Amino acid sequence: MQLEVPLLKVYKDLVKKLETGENREAVCREIREVCENCRPLSPMICVELCQIWRLKREYRDIFILVEKPSLTELLNLMKNSRRLKIMESLIEKPFSLKDIRDGLKEIGYYHSLSTLCDNHINPLENADFIQKEDNLYKITSKGKIIYNVLMNSEIARLPLHSKGNEEKILITLLSGPKSYNELTKIVPNGSLYRSLKRLKRSDLIIKSNLSGHIFYYASKRRPTRRLSPTEMRIFKALPKEGISVRNLSEKVGISVRRVYKYLRRLRRKRHIEKVEKTAFYKVTDAGRHLAQPLNTAYTLIQS
Repeated sequence: MQLEVPLLKVYKDLVKKLETGENREAVCREIREVCENCRPLSPMICVELCQIWRLKREYRDIFILVEKPSLTELLNLMKNSRRLKIMESLIEKPFSLKDIRDGLKEIGYYHSLSTLCDNHINPLENADFIQKEDNLYKITSKGKIIYNVLMNSEIARLPLHSKGNEEKILITLLSGPKSYNELTKIVPNGSLYRSLKRLKRSDLIIKSNLSGHIFYYASKRRPTRRLSPTEMRIFKALPKEGISVRNLSEKVGISVRRVYKYLRRLRRKRHIEKVEKTAFYKVTDAGRHLAQPLNTAYTLIQS
């Protein structure tokens, strides 16, 4: 029994993508989506007859990689105070599921065993942060390291289910201030504004107030045309990093109106350039204190 015509075309397209070297993880996600939307009469039809199923078997190693929790999903696990408390208790000694529930009750968290297992224990176990042996749960070495890195990082200040955008921004800003346009390469433009607003509200980043300001720079090391004494004075006063008209006026002791006049002359002679500064974002001390352990956690999770 062959695939129906629409599925057969999908199958051929997927095979072509795999054979022509397209991103295999992305193709495997497409295959998984096709399977999730398929409604076979029996699972045995998939196993015995479906060519897309055979593709999944052929590239099963990639599927194992694709189905691992993402870095964002793993870090989101650690934003939940109950999971942190579970890991903290398991550092001391292994506990049964009932013992974990009773321990949470003592600090005001009430869950049924099934809810506790589904919402907290299973996610931690799937992430390899804890493991079960002889009906007792214990923390793994990876879980212990992650917990120790993040326990004092105030990660809970970051929003849940934000696709890790805030974490990505903070880690990126560790290397230095970035403009809005630079950050759009890290976080989609549609989500970036909201993420930056949340981080600013939490005092984890600050925004420069230079947006829309015009700065002037010398375009040459030394004049190549004859300059008047005032033009030369202004030209020599231009710092390498650029300067605003108001600051230049104060520096040379000339009114802003006259500074503009001489700057226009120098631009006509192609001795200076003007550039509109864009706003940039940088981490505060609190943001750096949070971003550094996050960066360490990202490295550990990838190992």
